[in-house]
Amino acid sequence: MLSRKILNVRTSLLLLEDKLADKDALAFVEVCRSELADAADLAVELENTPMGQAVMAEEAKRVAS
Repeated sequence: MLSRKILNVRTSLLLLEDKLADKDALAFVEVCRSELADAADLAVELENTPMGQAVMAEEAKRVAS
């Protein structure tokens, strides 16, 4: 769940990147996208731990109510 949200932000930055002409801004967005990819990978690892799965199950219950 968290990893998907992080990847959605990363994808949104890609759309922004297409609109930028400034090389410094493009470099900054690319660094941000790289960091978000790393964060998404870590989120997947955390989501796959027993504690992470318990937290996700509780969040799913909260959202469903």
